[in-house]
Amino acid sequence: MRAKLKHVAILCATLSCFVVLKYATNVLVLSSFFYVTIDAEMDHDDKVEVFGSPNLKYHSFELQGAEHYTANFREEKKIQTNNRIARQFRLDLGEKPGMVRLHKVTFFSYFGDSIEYTGPEILKNFVTNEYITSAQVEGSSLLLQVDGYDQYITHTGPLQVGNFFIGWIMPLVHAFIFYLFLTKFKFRNFPAFTDITRKVSSSGTNYGALDGMRGLAALTVLGEHSGVFKGTGWLGILWFFTLSGFLLSLPFVQDPKRILSYNYMSNYMARRLKRVMPMFYVMITMLFLFRGRIVEAFRHYYFVQADGVLWTVPQELFFYFWLPFIMLAIYFFFAGKKIPAILFLLSLMAVSFLYLTNEVISLYGQGVKGAPRIGAFLCGSMFAYITVLVLAAIKKNGSIFVAPSVFSTAGLLLYFLLIMLAANDLLAPYGFNPAQFPGIFSFLSGTLILFAVCAGSSRFSAVVGCLPLRAMGLVSFSFYLLHPLVIDIVKSVNRVLFNQVHLSGYAMFVLAGILTYIFATITYTYIERPFIR
Repeated sequence: MRAKLKHVAILCATLSCFVVLKYATNVLVLSSFFYVTIDAEMDHDDKVEVFGSPNLKYHSFELQGAEHYTANFREEKKIQTNNRIARQFRLDLGEKPGMVRLHKVTFFSYFGDSIEYTGPEILKNFVTNEYITSAQVEGSSLLLQVDGYDQYITHTGPLQVGNFFIGWIMPLVHAFIFYLFLTKFKFRNFPAFTDITRKVSSSGTNYGALDGMRGLAALTVLGEHSGVFKGTGWLGILWFFTLSGFLLSLPFVQDPKRILSYNYMSNYMARRLKRVMPMFYVMITMLFLFRGRIVEAFRHYYFVQADGVLWTVPQELFFYFWLPFIMLAIYFFFAGKKIPAILFLLSLMAVSFLYLTNEVISLYGQGVKGAPRIGAFLCGSMFAYITVLVLAAIKKNGSIFVAPSVFSTAGLLLYFLLIMLAANDLLAPYGFNPAQFPGIFSFLSGTLILFAVCAGSSRFSAVVGCLPLRAMGLVSFSFYLLHPLVIDIVKSVNRVLFNQVHLSGYAMFVLAGILTYIFATITYTYIERPFIR
């Protein structure tokens, strides 16, 4: 029964693939033209301009080209359109009043036979605007009286050439390839899925709820950029930072002597660089180098500039560099004792939030001199020590200390409180922007991590550590870097293929989220994971 259901699902997916490819072929291939010829005659010197639009619903016409016509001469002029997509055409018939006779308009495409309109067909397939006072057919030509203001005729329907091989055989072949891929692909062995439960952190433990929090952080950033909730993006960033501080500090809390181990520290640096650099460099190559923006590419490779969402990567590397020195200071000055270490990290955190401005150290990105956000990381480090203390107390005293259900309930309440406080659209004008209160939100995020770990396998873990969120958390780094690019792709596809159908923030959130996750599983499997492993 399961095999039959799987085969039916594959067939449905293949059929959907064919429908999408067929429609995309019609729009992206068979609706492109490389030049237009206009056989016309005027009783005055003037020019004809050709405008094209990839959309049917919105007349977003762009100038394709223009040609001048001499008075009282019949001329056939060729206007290049450079193989652009143009589902609609508009012909602007000059800037002077008088008579314009159109004998023939022909559209030429690389991918099919030309489309030719004579006078009667022009009248049938084009609409005249109000500045054309009369239009009548004379034999095989169309005679137009224009008033010299802004006269033009617009093609009324989708312009598309016919080609059986391109229009039908090519979508069928690609859909069949997609079918073969689905039947042969082993989802159960795909690393982006198998690593959800098998991944182990550098501390030797794996907290499912924290993986889910990382997935939630990625979704909150997507929510900000897709227009669902304003303000949640910064909350997601602070979650990423505090989670990094917590997880990277935890091994040193568990065994302070690790800071003295050359092998461990060299592996620490290698692991951190291999975790971040490959995908970071791939994004720089895609966004800058392949677009010929050599200067920006070099600056990004060299870590002196970070635009867009890439700005968080130098922030991560800044913390990676300083963490060993911080842990070394804790080991030598406090012998790894947790209470003094917590007070030391709290002091560093306060100093960094209050005094570490861009005038002291700046990390250039997004066109501004940004201040280091190491305070959020230090907050995560501090809560690593606090969490170990609390777990030890629970282990020693059992439920007499605090029951896991209390941590679970408090964690769920705090999670929803953070979302509501950050999502300005929910509480406007009473929302709090995490970017303006990074210290408070970082501390609350660290508290949320504490509740998540201490709650164990409770309701909190079931909700925040559920399989979908953990799956998102596994590929969250790729997801975070890719999602702005995917949002732009969705907007472009909507503009070209679907005539700018209105997409609400929620629709954009769902579409971009699904597509970004698919791409992120691929980049995680073939770019991130090989270096990590």
